[in-house]
Amino acid sequence: MARRGWVSGLALSGGLAWAVGLACGVDTRDVGVVTAMVDAQGGAIAGASALPGPLLGDASASEQEPNIGLPLDPSVNEEGSQSGGATTLDAGAPSPLCGNGMPDPDEQCDEGASNDDTSPNVCRSNCQLAHCGDGVIDDAEACDEGGENSDLTPDACRSDCQRPRCGDGVHDTGEGCDDGALNGSETCTALCALPGCGNGALEGDELCDDGEANSSTEPDACRPSCQPADCGDGVQDTGEACDDGRLNSNTQPNTCRTICRLPRCGDGVRDTGEECDGGASCTASCLRVECGNSRVDPGEQCEPPNTSACSARCTSVVCGDGRVDGSEQCEPPRTASCNASCQGIECGDGRVEGNEQCELPGSNTCNEDCRNITCGDGRVEGAEECEPSLSATCSAQCRTQLFGLGATCSSAAQCQSGNCADGVCCNTACNGVCEQCGSGGQCQQSADDAACGTVLCSSDTECRDFPASLTANRCAARGRCKSQADCTFTSRTGASCTGGGSCDGGGNCQRPTIPCGNVDCPVNPGTCCWYASLGIGQCQATNVDTCPLVSGATGADIHCHTSRECGAGLTCCDFSNPGGNGIDCRANCNPASLAVANTPICDFDNQPASACPAGTTCLDENSTRAPPAQGYNRCVGNTGM
Repeated sequence: MARRGWVSGLALSGGLAWAVGLACGVDTRDVGVVTAMVDAQGGAIAGASALPGPLLGDASASEQEPNIGLPLDPSVNEEGSQSGGATTLDAGAPSPLCGNGMPDPDEQCDEGASNDDTSPNVCRSNCQLAHCGDGVIDDAEACDEGGENSDLTPDACRSDCQRPRCGDGVHDTGEGCDDGALNGSETCTALCALPGCGNGALEGDELCDDGEANSSTEPDACRPSCQPADCGDGVQDTGEACDDGRLNSNTQPNTCRTICRLPRCGDGVRDTGEECDGGASCTASCLRVECGNSRVDPGEQCEPPNTSACSARCTSVVCGDGRVDGSEQCEPPRTASCNASCQGIECGDGRVEGNEQCELPGSNTCNEDCRNITCGDGRVEGAEECEPSLSATCSAQCRTQLFGLGATCSSAAQCQSGNCADGVCCNTACNGVCEQCGSGGQCQQSADDAACGTVLCSSDTECRDFPASLTANRCAARGRCKSQADCTFTSRTGASCTGGGSCDGGGNCQRPTIPCGNVDCPVNPGTCCWYASLGIGQCQATNVDTCPLVSGATGADIHCHTSRECGAGLTCCDFSNPGGNGIDCRANCNPASLAVANTPICDFDNQPASACPAGTTCLDENSTRAPPAQGYNRCVGNTGM
């Protein structure tokens, strides 16, 4: 059966060290003091440490008899089982030689006066090495409470001089549980905590668990929900500029953003101090792109606008770009009305530009259009008095000559007579009403003068037709306009007029007359009474059928000229030849007779057709076909005509 032995803090000297070395297969010349766990079956030594060499090379030590056969650990029995905890090789009183400074048999060490039971890592007063359980915390020990060390008592220093710890099977303070090797089960976590958030163990869907260090206010701490610190939990953690929790917003101005960043230009929200945030009209500095804000924004070329060098669109004024901006007056340049600087070409501005030939206008050499004044160009300008092409009396130097009567003039100063009337040098001023100067320079009557106004004419008469008014040819003589009396009429020649008369060519009404002896009598109304026996005639004021009796007369005939002069039912007949007694109004007059007698008398001039009965024609008294009867027209039958 295998045997297992344990040596803890055993000081071996002289023969004992040699004996142990032989038993363990170790060269005792290389080992001073050995602390080892010996495997009797395999002969392995673990944790060996050597004391200074004199212990092995010392003659006195070598002379001491080795303690061969001394059990390494009284607690190890023949079957190899351990009956108790670790013990020292000498559990009794110290050796009588302890303290002499020389390690003697049964002593693990001896430093003489330096032996101490309170200082760490020194030889104890019983000449035993410093070891766990001596009540002094030596190197590699975390604690040492001496006899109070325990592997069962909570919070006690353990028998291996290590502090109580999770996994040692003792439920210490601060542990929710400790099942030793069973930790990590459903009843106790590997961190000696009861299962659940806050137990310090990472479980289930927990992303962190710092136990009591979990905090909802400490930066970067695991939160009480066992979730790691995160943006939006209301605590400003490392890497976060802000965190207002549920108040974080990507739409509200001046708030912490949902990525725990402070509001800034470019986050799409217009915050305090920003003119804009986003959009084509907003700069990268959150300033509004606006012409006229005194800043040259992106897309602008200048500020402020509407100046000589900056247009209304905040673009540089460039002559020739087709737009009239700033101090420009025109576009495009270099034209008849626009100079190379985009300033309007204006006659009189002192600059000879475009189509101009000169400056200053209105001078003796430069006309109002800034063109050179040249005699003979057809324009009287500057110092010119005239133009040869406009006046026959203008010299080649465009100077006015004094002209004689009839010469063309524009002012009295040009005429020798001192009178210029109607554009002609005249013998008089000739500026009165109805006066005009003729081509020969003589003042004469004008045909018309607007100064005469409208001349109203007389009303029409039975023989005269007058115009309503005169609006032309209104001058009667030099200095006199026509009046109503000067209105000319058109005669109604031949028209019937009052008393059976007819209108003559002079516009007068002429009543018919017939020879009545030594007088001519008006007829219709009126009658000629011829007293043949007396050789006299009398004119009656009215038409009568019978002439009044005259003393000494044997009778009287009523002479007529036409049948119009006879009464109703009577015809003017010629009875004078043969056997007749005159031309009288008769009730019976044979119109068909070819004889002279009884032939009706007619008025050829006034009514050549209607004056004769049917079947007869009124013949002119001068017709060769008419019978001889001077002064009368007769109705002659058509037969034989």
